[in-house]
Amino acid sequence: MTKQTIPKMIVWGFLMIISQWLTGILMQGLIENDVGLVSLGLIGLIGMIGWLAYGCRAWLNLTFTRKNWLWGVGALISLIVTSLIWVLIMQLVTGLAMTTNQQQLNQNLIWTGWRQAVMVLQVVLIAPVLEELLFRGLFQAWFLKQQEIWQLVISSLLFAWLHTGSGGSGGAWVLYFSAGLILGYCYQQTKDLKVNIAVHGLYNWISLII
Repeated sequence: MTKQTIPKMIVWGFLMIISQWLTGILMQGLIENDVGLVSLGLIGLIGMIGWLAYGCRAWLNLTFTRKNWLWGVGALISLIVTSLIWVLIMQLVTGLAMTTNQQQLNQNLIWTGWRQAVMVLQVVLIAPVLEELLFRGLFQAWFLKQQEIWQLVISSLLFAWLHTGSGGSGGAWVLYFSAGLILGYCYQQTKDLKVNIAVHGLYNWISLII
């Protein structure tokens, strides 16, 4: 642990809190059909993404390499297969075919018009970009760079906690922890956030339509 580790942990934690606060504002606005709250949440989230993207610009590789995108395809297939396996296990064990987070998303998709469009934008673009910038871009650049296994484990635990909270089922924890491992390992191999963002966004989009 270096002298900069604790300040970086504080900054990273603060950014996580801000991202969740802004997401909460956006979702509350959608629930209440409040254009003002939705606009505030969107402006805050897009501004945060722009600021983080500028800070992480060194990892947003603008070149397209076949190797990196093959890693991305492999990661996407792994995410889909892992999700199907764990959803099947959850259904057999608990009788539930989806996580609480997925159930909430499906309920929100009954919205129509502009609210549905904003919800899809949040799930397919805003959330994947923000999460990849925070979990892969900053976390994996700042912490445990010489201990990649622990880097994967800890970042994946935090990723699972973000999506399930303290009340998530064991199956949901394993599902999101596995997703964190796959996305984290993909980034370790490519060092290209662009690939991770594309994979994460496509995975969320597929989760919405199936």
